[in-house]
Amino acid sequence: MKQVGIVGAGTMGFGISFYLAVKGVRTHVIDVSEKSLELAKEKFHLYYQIFKENRFPLNQTKEEVQSLITYSTKLEDLKDADLIIESATEHLETKQLIFKTLDEISKPEAILASNTSSLKLSDIAIHVTNHRKHLLLTHFFNPAQIIPLVELLAIDETSPIVLEKVKSFFESIDKVPIIVHKEIPGLVANRIQVALAREVLSLLEDGVVSQEDL
Repeated sequence: MKQVGIVGAGTMGFGISFYLAVKGVRTHVIDVSEKSLELAKEKFHLYYQIFKENRFPLNQTKEEVQSLITYSTKLEDLKDADLIIESATEHLETKQLIFKTLDEISKPEAILASNTSSLKLSDIAIHVTNHRKHLLLTHFFNPAQIIPLVELLAIDETSPIVLEKVKSFFESIDKVPIIVHKEIPGLVANRIQVALAREVLSLLEDGVVSQEDL
């Protein structure tokens, strides 16, 4: 994975981009909003300072990491990317349009992924025809530049080789990928968190323990 494209320069999208650059991966950040891209450029300095102050592994200078991230408003600039991760707004039609465009402009071997747990990959990629074997869900957790976990989900048409390739790539940059075998709302970690929150509320409502002690 020599070049990775990220669609969406918000909190999640830029967090992923920053982490990849820290790990030496050339990353292209795409967003329709010039303002969002400018904010992302500003966040770079804050994120790097946080990494440095907290002694996260940094094998490159700030300038070297910064040089690995490029910014654009055009999806067409991702035509040479090996892996493209969509991290746009959680709006189905918007994601469908993004994937339709990526399917048309990406090189044949490109892997197209979405960073979501609230929408189904099979719905998002409904208009994808050229890259059916190269579709994945890659669900990161906020803040993506710090939390290691990434949930991976394939659809029926996804090549097992593609799934393994992405899993190995994430492991090579010190992420912890897990394979989700069924397309269900919330995937795995979010469902565990919701179950935990539900039990906490039940314990409080039943008077089992005080809020402070819990």
